[in-house]
Amino acid sequence: MLRRLTVYCIVIPCLASCAQAQVVFNPINQHYYERISGTIDWNTANANATSRGGYLATLTSQEENEFIVTGYGGSNISGFHIGGVQPVASQEPAGGWGWVTGETWSYTNWNGGEPNNGAGAFLEENRLQYAWNANNGTWNDISNSLANGATRGYIVEYNQAPVPAPASLITALIGVVPGVMLLRRRRKSVR
Repeated sequence: MLRRLTVYCIVIPCLASCAQAQVVFNPINQHYYERISGTIDWNTANANATSRGGYLATLTSQEENEFIVTGYGGSNISGFHIGGVQPVASQEPAGGWGWVTGETWSYTNWNGGEPNNGAGAFLEENRLQYAWNANNGTWNDISNSLANGATRGYIVEYNQAPVPAPASLITALIGVVPGVMLLRRRRKSVR
């Protein structure tokens, strides 16, 4: 009985909060990455990443891009925003791209036919996401205002370990506190 309560009160909430975080560590560049799901436009995703203490992922090398694809699985990141941006008045469709951090834009991994401003359907596609219809980590240019089924979330990059979100801590404590109290009560009754 006590073991079952321990599993329900301590282990399950901790696992649930860890699963929600989806944080992976890249030993090559010593950065952390977090995959956040949800339909969201690029500017909002960028603001959210900053408020979490990070920034939209800047994939400055093939190794870094492959790490994300391998760490989350290609189909689990398609349609996710990353930190590439093209300033207004840049030569379309491929000119002027840069990273939100100001890092050098030297590596690219465009999906076939990209960037293309929506094949001419949009005036501006000046933000970056993993191609929504590819599972191989290739990129697509996207309009900032687009927030539909083609936008499935965003990837946050951190230079140091992220602080757990308060909700994750609360979830863990909801299970840990009653579990510890039960163990203390049990020990007192055994004496």
